[in-house]
Formats: sequence, structure tokens, C-alpha cells
Amino acid sequence: SAFPEKGGLTIDPNRVYAKFIIEEMPMGLRGLIIAAVLSASMSAISVVLNSLATVAMADFVPLWRKQPSTVTGARWMTLAIGVGVTTLASFGDQFGNLLEATTRVISLFIGSVTGIFMLGMLSRRITATAGFWGMLAGMMAAFVINFFTDVSFLWLSPISATITIAIGIVWSGFSRETAPAQVEELTFSWRRKE
Repeated sequence: SAFPEKGGLTIDPNRVYAKFIIEEMPMGLRGLIIAAVLSASMSAISVVLNSLATVAMADFVPLWRKQPSTVTGARWMTLAIGVGVTTLASFGDQFGNLLEATTRVISLFIGSVTGIFMLGMLSRRITATAGFWGMLAGMMAAFVINFFTDVSFLWLSPISATITIAIGIVWSGFSRETAPAQVEELTFSWRRKE
């Protein structure tokens, strides 16, 4: 290490940027960068909390409650989600490197979502049922590979997407269900319309 007094490789990777700001930046720029980081963080957190509360109030709450959703109910939902996420974040140091932990969690789900997207964009024969079972198989494969093999988590997305596409195509091939007629306009094709 060129600068052993700076900590070298012994610094926690999640704290490198904060250490750089505090120790290396001049006084005025230090405050500006800290304010920018806090502003960006609060903006992102606000968007996520409001989006989750909106989805919960529009899609899930009506399933068990007959009254229409209110602004007060949405605020309580935002508070509940905020408390839950803050509690989860309190255990963040248990996950090790945050970049690797978030990539690992995202990789469990994003491959099958990509597979569903590809099925929907490229095939006119795929039905919702075939897509659902393909996605479920892709997610199960990602979980099995992640927890029971030594395969790198970076391979979870491509493997899961491939399995989702394959199961979706096979399921649609054996199914008697047909895709709705309006799908014709929504899929990509090299063939011209007649």
C-alpha cells in the first residue's frame, strides 16, 4: 500500500467514499459533497417509500378493505414501510459488502423478470399462464443455484432468464390456451403484416 497511514486495504469497502470525503476533501467542498449525498439519498428514499405505499394502497389494501383508500391511510402505510425498511437497514452490517449483497438479492429475481419481458416481446404464442410458470421455474432455479451450489451469483440472472424463456416456450407449445388477439400489435416480428 502506498499510504499505510490512510488504512490501505484494511478499510471497510462500504466506508471508503465517506473516509475519502472526510479526510481528503477541502473544507468547503467537503460540506457540499456531504449535502449532495444526503440530498440524493433522501430523494431516492422518498421515491421508494411513496411508490411502495401507493402500490400497497392501490393493489393490496382493497383486497381486505372495502372502503376507498385515503391520503391518511397512505401516510400510515408509508410510515409502516419506513419503519420496516429502517429496521432491516439496522442489520445491514450482517450482509458484508453492500454492493455484493444487493447484487446477489437482485440476481435472484431479475433474471426471471428479464425472461418474461423477452417472452412477451418476441413471441405471439406465449400466454400469461406459460409466462407465470416460466417465471416461477426461473426464480426457483435461481434460489436453488444460489443456496445449494458454488456457482457465482453473477450467473444467476442469465441462467434464470434462460430457464424462464425455455419453460414459457415449452408450456405454450403443450398448452391449448391461445394468446389474446391484441398481442399481435405488441410483439416484435420480422414478418410483415398481410
